[in-house]
Amino acid sequence: LWAKRLDFDEPVKAISETVYPGGKAVNIACVLHSLGTECQLLGVACRNNLASMEQLLQQKGVSYQFVSPPGSIRENLTLCLEDGKVLKVNRTGEKIAPEVLDQVCQMIRKNLKSPQDILAFSGGKPPNLSVEQYFQMVRSFHDLPNPITLDNDLFSLEMVAQIHPFVIKPNYVEFLHLTGYSSLEGDELLCQIARVANCTDHLLLSMGADGGYYANQSGIWKITTPSVPVKSTVGAGDTSLACFLTAILQGKRPEQAALWAFA
Repeated sequence: LWAKRLDFDEPVKAISETVYPGGKAVNIACVLHSLGTECQLLGVACRNNLASMEQLLQQKGVSYQFVSPPGSIRENLTLCLEDGKVLKVNRTGEKIAPEVLDQVCQMIRKNLKSPQDILAFSGGKPPNLSVEQYFQMVRSFHDLPNPITLDNDLFSLEMVAQIHPFVIKPNYVEFLHLTGYSSLEGDELLCQIARVANCTDHLLLSMGADGGYYANQSGIWKITTPSVPVKSTVGAGDTSLACFLTAILQGKRPEQAALWAFA
């Protein structure tokens, strides 16, 4: 929704509105498709408003497959104001039965075509499932050679180390949560980047207008970005991850892929 300003005394009149298929996994799949990278969006999409989601994904040309339990797909609201500020309201998702996770895992395994296929676990979890349940679901794929990517703020650093993903992509706030700090800068920030880089093959840390950092166990690279007018930051981190994965799949060196991620 776009509006001129917030008014707490009178109804806020929307200037315009657009409905997008959303969520981290959906955003990443849409960007991958737009870059010409073959991908399959897999997950849970409750059946009440599934037809609307399918229509939006079909319009974007994204290939998908869902497990569809009872209930409705969560709808999030983003209010963009004339002064550039953004207000986000995320609704609570539906509770799902634990066996739905088993169905998702089976679906993922059936859709893997080669050992080089990358499994990207993105976004949150249903409100009634624990972080431990989600963690164990991701861990259940350790018997496969496929690289695993993490893009969520649910897991502790110890959990991340046990998964040891191919890529992890936190933003600054998520990175603070992951490392247990309220703020980080300078040498202490670099120290924690090195700490997290030991738990993954590749670390992409997005820092908004300040660019970001790429790190692996060999070193840390600070990546700066040009100053541009900001229309919206929605999906920026998801786009970074999709660009990094696309560059890697095209055979580029990780350092080059990181430049793509922050371009």
